[in-house]
Amino acid sequence: MVAEGRRVELAVGLAALVLRLLHNGAMMGLPLYQFPLGGHVAFLDEAERIAGGAFVPGRPFTENSPLFPYLLAGVFFVAGGRDLLLVRLAGVAADCVTAALVTRLATRRFGTLAGAIAGLLYAGYGPAVFFAAELIYIPYALLLCTAAVVCLTGGPPTVRRMLATGGLYGLATGFMPSLLAGVPLLALVVGLQGREQRVRRGVAALAGVAIAIAPVTALNYAASGKLVLLTMSSGHAFYLGHNPQARAGYYLPDRVGAVQAANRGSIFDSMHRIADETAGRPMPDDEVSGFYFRKAWEHVTSEPAAELGLAASRLAAFANWYEATTYADFYFQREQSAWLRMLPAFSLLFVLAALGLVQGSLRRELPLLLVPLVSLASVLAFFYLARFRMPAVPFLCCFAGRGVAGVIEGVRERRAGRLAASALAAGLALVAASRTMVVPDTSNEWNKLGAVHLALKQYAEAETAFQRAAAANPASPYPYLNLARLHDATGATDRAAEARAMAQAITAGEGDGERFRRALAGQ
Repeated sequence: MVAEGRRVELAVGLAALVLRLLHNGAMMGLPLYQFPLGGHVAFLDEAERIAGGAFVPGRPFTENSPLFPYLLAGVFFVAGGRDLLLVRLAGVAADCVTAALVTRLATRRFGTLAGAIAGLLYAGYGPAVFFAAELIYIPYALLLCTAAVVCLTGGPPTVRRMLATGGLYGLATGFMPSLLAGVPLLALVVGLQGREQRVRRGVAALAGVAIAIAPVTALNYAASGKLVLLTMSSGHAFYLGHNPQARAGYYLPDRVGAVQAANRGSIFDSMHRIADETAGRPMPDDEVSGFYFRKAWEHVTSEPAAELGLAASRLAAFANWYEATTYADFYFQREQSAWLRMLPAFSLLFVLAALGLVQGSLRRELPLLLVPLVSLASVLAFFYLARFRMPAVPFLCCFAGRGVAGVIEGVRERRAGRLAASALAAGLALVAASRTMVVPDTSNEWNKLGAVHLALKQYAEAETAFQRAAAANPASPYPYLNLARLHDATGATDRAAEARAMAQAITAGEGDGERFRRALAGQ
């Protein structure tokens, strides 16, 4: 039986590998895949610095993932340089292991059929395929979260097992600090795993988390002389989710109080400048984070009705089909990769998971609900992004496997009551997931692709990309500004002037707030 289970896990892992390699191969010919722009760059540059021997950071961590640059540095060291293909393959490999672990976890909890369905669903889940081949920390955070729950549920709840569970979850927070909010819930779930030694097990899990986080804290202390658990950007992120202009998703305000956010570059550097101007003095990073925590909390307490509405919008976004991505665009890659285009996304997963959530006791399945609850809490506390939702996906796949297997069993045994409850849950989930909250906009990715072509002096390809950007979002001036740059480079001055006129006409219709927002975004 064990050998058969391992064969199923291996088959699922291989299926995941094939799909991810096919998608990666479809994207390899794109210059933007070879010369990434945007949020990737900070991690890649930091990794090169670490690989060159600068192990201690120059300042406390402010990026989204303290451990990711160190993993990248290891890959660069092995490769002898910045090898992006090897980085992508490492993410692919990690995600294939996650697919196998999803199979194991669902099999243990719900049976062989449910396990195979859950694993195959994760193997073929479009956003997982997208993130696996991206230059981002998500595959490693998902692997460690899934491994933590597999460890938690894999045998008697001994203190040693709970220590290991905490260690795995702590490493996950090093890749994705938003998961840190789930540590108290982890201790609670661990304590509920048995009737004896509950406190000792909870303490062991917390100790495991602390041991895993300690190296990051030590690096922060070495860089600043201050105790910072993971990053100094939590206050910044909290403010982005709770300010007078906050939305359900990631949105950059045009001002903080009376100070306009009109400079370009890093969002964290821009927010640091605003804090300095407000205080009338230079502020260290930890004070800046505290400054934004206070500003956000003032808004929360002064506008409770607006905050409740915002929470409802984020809850709806969490259950919605839309994949809000930042470093790279899911829908742009769907346009480029036929393999990604044919794979299912969140709507199907959410409907199938709803089937499983109504079958059996949810209290018994608290270990599987742990990470999804933390993922939802991250969205409510900050804002909706696909990467905040992704940690829930392996466990939603487990419930989806349970749901499909349960429906098959219900049909065989003619259990009308179970089938009716399942149909109701699936219908409600479909309504929630199908609502159109945002229309995908791929113009930014087309702009970035055109910029790479322009830098490579591939002028015809650059023009096509900028024209695609303009078609994707006719209200954006940036494709036309880029076309003007292109025509200047090729000596087509009349066409350059025409493109600038188009950009100016669009910009003239924008309010000051939108222009400041774009400036803050560095666009």
